[in-house]
This record gives sequence, structure tokens and C-alpha cells, in this order.
Amino acid sequence: MRRHFKWASRRQNLGFPTDMIKRAQALEWTLPAGQEALARGDISHLQWEVDELLKVFRINLDRSSSSYRELGMAVLKAYVRLLHALGRRDRGEPVDTPNIPDVDHGTTAEGESLRAAYVGWKQSRSPSPTTLRKFTYAIDRFIELHGVMPVEKISRKHVREFREALQELPVRRAGKLQRATLPELVEWSKKHPGARRVSAATVNKLLGGVQAVVVWARDNGLIPDHVPWADPFSNMRLDEPEPDRAPWEPTELRVLFASPVFSEGARPKAGRGEAAFWLPLLGLFTGARLGEIRHYRLLMSERMNSPIFIQSLLQKTLNRGAA
Repeated sequence: MRRHFKWASRRQNLGFPTDMIKRAQALEWTLPAGQEALARGDISHLQWEVDELLKVFRINLDRSSSSYRELGMAVLKAYVRLLHALGRRDRGEPVDTPNIPDVDHGTTAEGESLRAAYVGWKQSRSPSPTTLRKFTYAIDRFIELHGVMPVEKISRKHVREFREALQELPVRRAGKLQRATLPELVEWSKKHPGARRVSAATVNKLLGGVQAVVVWARDNGLIPDHVPWADPFSNMRLDEPEPDRAPWEPTELRVLFASPVFSEGARPKAGRGEAAFWLPLLGLFTGARLGEIRHYRLLMSERMNSPIFIQSLLQKTLNRGAA
């Protein structure tokens, strides 16, 4: 190391560029410190760098786990090799620039990753902005919890852990919580047990988003044909409580049917035209939830003039309400 000190001091007298002089001066203390940390196996020397690396790849690792230590040692070794290479290059020794790995490519040795499957799903389905936003949120949260992994490696255990983490999501996420990862939000919820959590319906929607991408991946060949595979999200959704729906009171019915929709034939745009007339009637006479029967968009078509169509529609609605 005394040789390196002499070489760094000589550069100032030989007219070397300022950046090379500064780098040499920095190496005089960073290289010995890095070598000492490597000799002692002290990964805390680069803990900030390791944590930033995990954030870049949206991977969650427990600092007390063996995987975190293995990663820390790999980063520390690469760091010391880098410092040695910089010193040799500045002394005029030939040092090749290492190739930059293609970290954005979605292909793994086993098959395609969940991120790659999501890109393919978006291109093939052209979803609405709302759907795209929800699915992106679901995929990002899954990767934050489990890291980037091949689709066929996702197990029911992964799904269960994802579901349990989603159940800890706070409803209100302001300030730093808006940018927090799923593991960070779970830790926050543990420290704030009184905070309101998202509903089972919200959890199920997020599970459904990832499930749709995973099933698409299987149907479109992103999982190798020779790999045995079953949908890990099947039957993993939470039970959703039935809403407390009290029966209509006579006074409420009088107010409803006295409205302009029924008394004057008004069809407001906010009420989706004919739906404002038919949905309350179907809900009243079938007992089905409005959220179920509103999916029958043919209500607004000319076919609704057919008694056979209306009878068939009512029967389907009754069946859905009883399911």
C-alpha cells in the first residue's frame, strides 16, 4: 500500500488530470477499509449499498437471513475487486470494462418471470386505464414481497403469504406510506394495530389481478410445457361478508317511484339512461344485488321489448341472486 501512496503523490507533480488524482486519493483509504471489512466478513460496511440494490430490484430480504448475508458478501467482494481494478487502470495496466448484464430481460432458466408475463398480458389485452392501474399495483406488491421469480415457481404458500400481507394494508396511506413497499406497510400496520385495514373485497381484487396474469402466462406458453403446473391462486380468496340490506320501507318506495325517472320518464345520463329505470325494478322484484344485475348491459338494447328476453333475464338474475 506504500507503493500506492507514492504513486498518488507523484501524479500531482506529473500533471495528471484532476479526476484521476482525486480517485487515487480516495483509493488510499477506501481500498484498505474495504479489504479489512472483507477479511472480517463485515457486510455492514456496505449495508446502505446493499439496501439500495434491493430497492432497485424491488426485493424484500430480512437483514437477519442467510440470503441477505450471502448478498452482502457478494457485493463486498465485487466492491473490493472494483477498487483494485480502478487502481491498476490508473497505473496504466490494461483492465477491460466488464459487460453490463441485461437485468431487464424477463427470461429465466426455468421460464418467464411474473414481470415479463405482465408485459405480455398488457400487450395482448389492451386493458382500460383503470384496470391497468389496479393490475400494476397488484403485480408490484407481489414482487415487493417475493421478488422477481418465474411464474411456475409461484406456490400456494407464496399466495397465502401475499394474501396475509395484503390484509395488513392500511386504508389511508398518506405521506411516506404512499411510496412504501408492501413489507414496509405491513411493518407500519403492526406498529399501528388500531389503523383501519382494507376490506376482503379489496384483497380479493388484488389476488385476482395477479391470478389473471399467471393464468394468461400458462395459456400463452410462458410456462414450459414439461413443467407440472396448477393455478396457485385457486380457492385462495377471502370470504366476503354479505352486506346488511334491510328491506325497502313503503315510504322509501313511494319516494323512489315518485322520482322523475318513473313519474316523468326522465333518463339521466348519470343514471346510465334506461338502467336508472330497470335496475331498481329488477332489484326490487328479484332481491339480487344491484352490483350483480348491472352487468346485464342488454337491458338498454332493443331486445328488451321481447317478453322472452325479459323472462330469461329475470331467471338469470334470480339464479345469480340465489348463488
